[in-house]
Amino acid sequence: MVTVEEYRSGEIFGYMKQIDVAVKLLKFPLIKNTVRKKLVEKLKKHRGDFVLVSRDNFDYLINSAKTIAVGPRMCYHLYKKDLSYAIFLDELAEALIQIGSAEEISKEDAVIVMKEGKESGRLQLISKVSGKPLELCNQSLETCSLWKLERAGFKIMDRANIPK
Repeated sequence: MVTVEEYRSGEIFGYMKQIDVAVKLLKFPLIKNTVRKKLVEKLKKHRGDFVLVSRDNFDYLINSAKTIAVGPRMCYHLYKKDLSYAIFLDELAEALIQIGSAEEISKEDAVIVMKEGKESGRLQLISKVSGKPLELCNQSLETCSLWKLERAGFKIMDRANIPK
């Protein structure tokens, strides 16, 4: 599980770069199986941390939060492509506001950000950070580290809550 401190310190970006490298290494037949085994082992501890969801789930989390912030998705910070915004809640929001990576917003504005993401066709994800649902992301299928893993055959995102 990724922690608030790993977001605050920027360690999260190192993890994302490692995912990129590992996914690229899967293309080399001589090391493919070794890389796949290591990825499977590392990803086990993140099972259940990422959930694709419907908007109803966001409204509840946003309305329950004490502090809410908006900022570019974490993947955008790394790749500078396909700008969209994520909502950060409670202690993650406070940490990202403190380091200048996000700005505090109202609950109403947070709901609007997520609604606009959905209307623009983005898939939406809740990420658990420090064991709590603290990041609501309007995903970029192109640059998202999780989608890179999915395309490589790793089912890292829970789809149980996707509306039919």
